[in-house]
Amino acid sequence: MDTEKCPTCSKEVLTEGLTAIGRFYHKDCFKCIKCDGSLEEKFFTSEEQPMCENCFKVKMFLDKFLIDLYYTPVTKEKTFPKCTSCGKMVDGDSVVMKGDEEKIFHKECVTCTRCTDPIVGKYFVEEGNLICQKCLENEFGGRTCEICKEDVLGDCLITNGKNYHKTCIKCSICEENLTGKFFTLGDKFMCEKDYKDTRKMCSDCGEQISGPYYTLEDNEVVCAKDFKKRLGNCKKCGELVEGRIMKISDMVYHPDCFCCVVCEKSVVGEPFTQDEEHNIYCTEDFIKKNATVCSSCGELIVPKKGETTTERLRALGKDFHPECFKCKDCDLVLNTGDESARCYPIDGQPFCAKCNANRRT
Repeated sequence: MDTEKCPTCSKEVLTEGLTAIGRFYHKDCFKCIKCDGSLEEKFFTSEEQPMCENCFKVKMFLDKFLIDLYYTPVTKEKTFPKCTSCGKMVDGDSVVMKGDEEKIFHKECVTCTRCTDPIVGKYFVEEGNLICQKCLENEFGGRTCEICKEDVLGDCLITNGKNYHKTCIKCSICEENLTGKFFTLGDKFMCEKDYKDTRKMCSDCGEQISGPYYTLEDNEVVCAKDFKKRLGNCKKCGELVEGRIMKISDMVYHPDCFCCVVCEKSVVGEPFTQDEEHNIYCTEDFIKKNATVCSSCGELIVPKKGETTTERLRALGKDFHPECFKCKDCDLVLNTGDESARCYPIDGQPFCAKCNANRRT
């Protein structure tokens, strides 16, 4: 009896064999040529070699990639656009919306952003959102045109929460009706040409300003970007300062960063002090920073809570709380104006008259 050799192991197939791709394999040897995975359920062939489904797909992708990389195809494969709403391929019925840029949707993806129902017939666009006619009428019933003050019925333009008849929107410079792209400067509408012609030049970068700008005390006009550069960065966090700012001694802070360097308490709207290094202190911590230490109790001589001043007694070349300047032996508070409480020092230490006499006998 003739036997065949297995193309995988090159041994004769005597039992447990199977036929595939015109060859005879041991059952255990019939595996994917790439990953050695089992091919019991299904297999694919490439160049007369068995492959599992995953390896076959990878090879097909790489083959196509190499063809696209090294050769210019004579014909292009048909490609499908992606739906603007869901991002999936549109390969069937679609809806195309034309404006500044063309947008394509699956029919089922054209839904009202208010009620989520599919839109059939007229629709409206508000800041990029689609609104069905029913929701628009419910939401903006009794609308009035911001320009002519007449009721708005049917199609209208909505911008910055205000309603306009399309025929009322005109360029404030040339007074031509605005169709398609238009611009706003302050509360004025402009066509693209006049908007570009009326834009100001930035005194710092020399570029034409598109968007907000700032007029400085010397009538210089700067764009928002260069205005921020002039402000500089927050002294505390080092980040760019935008919006509300706190400016002290030619330095700027974010309001949240304008706080005491010691206790981190905000001093916005509160009394504060700067030291020579321009650090910010609340009143309490600045007093503590510059306060002297009592030579008797070792505590700072500072005002009590709720007070702004305090007494300090200077005697024997040292500083004391008035209540801490006491006789070394009997703790009698000295220098109170009472003759019997006068200070009679010995070797730089305070004593009352009686204790001084006792020390000397």
